[in-house]
Amino acid sequence: HDFCRLKGLAYNRVLDQTGASLRDVLTEIAAVGRATPRHDGTRWGVVIDRPAELIVDHITPRNSWNFSCRRVYAERPHGFIVRFQDETNDFKETQRVIPWPGHTGSIDLTEALDLPGITDPVAIYREARRRMHEAELRPDVYEATQEGAVRVATRGDTLMLSHDVLSSVQRAARVKEVIGRRILLDDEVTMVAGREYGIRFRRIRAADTIGTSDVRIVACEPGGTDILTLAGTGPMPVADDLVLFGPAGKESIRVVVTQTEASEDMCTILRCVDAA
Repeated sequence: HDFCRLKGLAYNRVLDQTGASLRDVLTEIAAVGRATPRHDGTRWGVVIDRPAELIVDHITPRNSWNFSCRRVYAERPHGFIVRFQDETNDFKETQRVIPWPGHTGSIDLTEALDLPGITDPVAIYREARRRMHEAELRPDVYEATQEGAVRVATRGDTLMLSHDVLSSVQRAARVKEVIGRRILLDDEVTMVAGREYGIRFRRIRAADTIGTSDVRIVACEPGGTDILTLAGTGPMPVADDLVLFGPAGKESIRVVVTQTEASEDMCTILRCVDAA
């Protein structure tokens, strides 16, 4: 409620649809609050599409397989046409043409956008523009399979994804040994002079199944090596930890889980999009 109140999100509609299921109605209402309904086995709740600081898990070639990334290439329209009941004009039906960000000139190629329950013209413009930004900033769908029918990550959770398919510099390796500020990996990584590199790893505390996702800068030693020296002070990984290596700030990408699916062999298929 507070999320919607603070952002001026409101659902105003007479629900008189014949034959509509409970999930369909909940989906329509939640969409106005930038959310989707979720049933946890006991009651209905929502998963809100909003930034999250908590990193629930890391996905790498070391703990997943069948990784894929797909992108749909489509011609962007010049704008959306949205029909709605205008609350500023006695709730009479009207339409608004909303141009695509960056488009100039006449609007000839359009698509209809349905935003049921929104009656504020300002909110119509804002939410339509948000859909456009989503299409531009989330063009990719990532998919990976992990072991176990039940995983810590669920729909709406934020993860860090590292895969050499996305970046040839990114590497995932296990820590074999830690001596002072130096860590020995079970795989070799490559560094180039003049560039800054970093690692990301998870620290699991007692009675905490998620832990924290920590980042450390690596002292650049040009060439291939399986020994990394961490710069400065801070938390250290321990033996057998999974380390994500890559350019500083780009050792992994932040993604959000949009769907989880149980496979026949007691594994879980995760589908994600960019969290940005």
